Formats: sequence, C-alpha cells, structure tokens
Amino acid sequence: MTFTVTAPLPRLYLAAPRDRSLRVNMIMQHPKGIYRFDNAPFCLRPDPTQFKHLVLCTEMTADVAALVPQWVAYHRLQGVEHFYLYIDDELAKVRPKLEPLVKQGIATVIDWQWPERYRGSHKFQQAEQNGCLMRMRGQARWVALTDVDEYIQCMVPGVTVAEFLNQRNVLDHVGSLIVQGTWFGSNANETLQAEFEATSRGLTLGRYRSRGKVEGQKMIANPRGMSYNSVHGITTGGPMHNLNPEKEMRLNHFKPHMKLEPVDNSLLVHGESMVKLVKDWGYPAP
Repeated sequence: MTFTVTAPLPRLYLAAPRDRSLRVNMIMQHPKGIYRFDNAPFCLRPDPTQFKHLVLCTEMTADVAALVPQWVAYHRLQGVEHFYLYIDDELAKVRPKLEPLVKQGIATVIDWQWPERYRGSHKFQQAEQNGCLMRMRGQARWVALTDVDEYIQCMVPGVTVAEFLNQRNVLDHVGSLIVQGTWFGSNANETLQAEFEATSRGLTLGRYRSRGKVEGQKMIANPRGMSYNSVHGITTGGPMHNLNPEKEMRLNHFKPHMKLEPVDNSLLVHGESMVKLVKDWGYPAP
C-alpha cells in the first residue's frame, strides 16, 4: 500500500484496526521535499479503558519540579483527570520528585530527550505538544497545553474548568479553545508583598497575588479537531474559538520578578484544598 500523506492522516488510520501490527509504505509530502518510508510501523494503541474528558500536558525541567505538586493539586481541583509530564532534563534528576504523583495514577512521566540544540526552544515544545495530542486522539476530549507556571481559571463563579468545558461538548468541530493569558507577579508595594509571602502557605498563588494586563495565550485543544499546533495556536485544523478572559476563562501566568497591581485574591479560595491534596500524596507541605 502506498499513499501520500498531507494532513490530517486518512480516517482509516485514525481508528484502531484489529491488526495492531500494521505496516505501510508512506510518501510524506513536505514543503522542502518528498520523503519515502518503506514498511513503516504505525504506533497503534489499545482502545482506552476509560475515555478522559480533560487532561493536561506540559514540559518541564528539574528546576521547576518542586512546583509541580501544587500545580497538579490546583488543576485536579479544576477537574483535570490526568497529567502528561514531558521531561526536558536528565530523568534521574526529576523522576524521584514526581514519583508520588505517578504512584497515585495521576501523572505519566515521559522522557522526551531531543538533541541539545533544540532544548528550551519552541521546536522542542511544538514536538512535545503535538506528540501528546497524537497520543490523546481517541483518548481524551480536551487537552490543555500549559506550563508549570500557568494556572487555568474559570471565571464563572462556582464552576470548574472541567464543568465549563462539559458545557462546550457541542463544539466538537472546534479545534481548540484559546485562553488569554494574564500576568501575576509581586506587588509594587514591598510591605504588602512581604505580607503575601508570610501568609502564602508556600503556594505560588499565595505569594504572587498582583495582576497585570491580559497578554499572550495558550490552548485547550480538541485532539480530534486538529492535526498540528504551534504552541500558541493551530497550524492545521480548527477552527479556534476565543474565550472571554473576564467572563469565561483565563490563564494566570506567574512571573515573580514583575512588579504589578492591583491585588487579585480570586485564586486563594483553593489554597487550603491544595495543601491537603499535596500532603495526602506524601509530599511535605508546600
């Protein structure tokens, strides 16, 4: 069998065939040339035992591993069912810090080692995110693509992110929901900032309560509605639907070095529950 792949792949190969040893001859058409693959194996996965509504995918290094438990705790409270952690570092440095989450069945750690020249670039992040979206096609309804210093917040009072998305299942044709970003940082008033530090309980969202302007964006992607993304938007697939950051959903991006105003305490309501979850998983208090 020989066929030309543009994007997306033919529907025949998006389903899980009974013969899981399927191999094909492929001609990949690319702007820089045509590439041929003979007897190429498809990565076929078994049918999911439980279809997930919302998962979260991120890349990380050892430097931020200590922040992961509270970040996971917050998003668990928002209804995220599973976390895919792509490691851009020596796995031995990171894995022990994440092991309690793996044992709980909450997280999957993926050793995503690419050549050194791609480390820290959008190329690495693009590859990781698209790899996760391909993994989740047929496995999850929504895949949130964020970093460890970004917290997704539903702006509808009393509604979690997952509950909000549940109401959007009618948008199956949509490739992704665009969530606008908002900066959170230190307060320009040093006395007030010291007070935040003292009462933070070790939580990022307790230390940095000062909000800046709306800037930047990330995606909550529908893996069945797109073929390729480029970190902040869809390249192939779609369409994209923009969420209102004041009335629907926003992405809180924490940048400690920024001096910002005004004070926004809206995330603190989750603090006590976050600390309890982190302790229940066997971590020391944040």
